[in-house]
Amino acid sequence: STRSGNRCAAGICRALADWMDARPDVGAAGPRIRNSDGSIQASARNFPDFTTGIAGRSSWLTRVFPGNPLSRRNLAAMNRAGTSPIAVDWVSGACMIIRRTAFDAVGGMDDGFFLYWEDADFCRRLTHAGWSVVYNPAVSVLHTGARSSRLAAEASLVAFHDSAYRLFSKHASTPVRLLSPLVYLALRARLAFMRLLVRTRRPAGFNRDE
Repeated sequence: STRSGNRCAAGICRALADWMDARPDVGAAGPRIRNSDGSIQASARNFPDFTTGIAGRSSWLTRVFPGNPLSRRNLAAMNRAGTSPIAVDWVSGACMIIRRTAFDAVGGMDDGFFLYWEDADFCRRLTHAGWSVVYNPAVSVLHTGARSSRLAAEASLVAFHDSAYRLFSKHASTPVRLLSPLVYLALRARLAFMRLLVRTRRPAGFNRDE
């Protein structure tokens, strides 16, 4: 793993590229990602559904009971022992290697996602186009998260929820899309609650421009 920040240690990119070269059906792959304390990030996941809100990466249920069945289902990397690669719905854009032909075939990343969820959208389009997305825990990197969002917490929350709705709008099935108004209102309510938490926890005299 890397020694500091988000830089890849020598050989990691080459190892991922060589692994991809031997598997022409794989459009994108992600390594095991560790936090600065050595714990494993939930960087390989199932595509979001109605359970993600209560058993997602940052949900209360996952933080308090990380071994519950819903969180284990949603977060493939959390309880994955060993180093055997597995096919997953999507891998984190914090460290993802993408085959150029696959990238071009699906039109690259969607610039409509300003921040967050662009990796889930991209991997979804890859799998719909017939490519595999794989989590490869044999390769490990370090990712120091929240460096940017910590400096602009409220703006990051807005971007997170806007992108979540864009993801839903793009990929929900036609019957489920009828619930769009309810999904939008639920996301706005969650955003309002999260912004309140951020303001409550902000230290006195805090200035995000400092």
